[in-house]
Amino acid sequence: MTPPKWKMLADRIAKEIQDGTRAPGTALPHIAELAKEGQGSKATINRAYQDLEARGYVTAARGRGTVVRELTPARVPLYRHDPRRPDGRARWERAVEEAGLVGEVLAEAPEMVEAPPHVAEALGLDAGAPVLRVRHHAMVGGDVVQRDETWCPRDLAEGAGLTSQAGAADPLGLLAAAGLLSGAARDHVAAEVRIVTTEDADDSPFKDRSPVLRVDRVTRGSDGQAVAYVRALAAADRVRLSYSVPLNRPDAPTRTPSSNS
Repeated sequence: MTPPKWKMLADRIAKEIQDGTRAPGTALPHIAELAKEGQGSKATINRAYQDLEARGYVTAARGRGTVVRELTPARVPLYRHDPRRPDGRARWERAVEEAGLVGEVLAEAPEMVEAPPHVAEALGLDAGAPVLRVRHHAMVGGDVVQRDETWCPRDLAEGAGLTSQAGAADPLGLLAAAGLLSGAARDHVAAEVRIVTTEDADDSPFKDRSPVLRVDRVTRGSDGQAVAYVRALAAADRVRLSYSVPLNRPDAPTRTPSSNS
């Protein structure tokens, strides 16, 4: 059975993207242009472009039309905190550079907010309790491919100086410097691949993208108190998150958790 014309067109463009004929960042021809060339009706070509976007090959860019996405994934270690090198670059920039890409991390200013229910539960607080939130947006080629949110109880955040600009750059680093992440501190990490739902689409940078990898990490101090909660949301086809612990520690788990999608 012959596939529909829109499917054949989408598959041909997908193959051109895969073999490098259409490079990342380049715009696909306008729909009217392809229709004029006899590639199909405008409805057929529009359906093909929608299929390519749903499969993660292209994205709609304001002022540029439909653009080929960069599909090379970056492998990023999921560490507690992200110390920067003397050149000011964090692990994210170094990871994407190793993948042959160009990326940056944009940090929002720390903000004191009321804890949403899932944050309050993770930190052992009452819903609506004051918490400090820091957001980081990891970018590749102008696209947000990962967003991290770090939440910390207000008293710990203020005591560790997280309300400063340094707190925006590396909140867990300041918690460590304040002695809250000693060698006895423990992490609990959970990961899942999920589809962004209508309920959370308004607050997600991936509402028009393929499935996302969500990683939740709760760090507890030696006294068992939750010190920080981090939620990482990443484009599943662009990021590989790895997490490991040394197995020679007496208190180390018997397995090394890893999140690869």
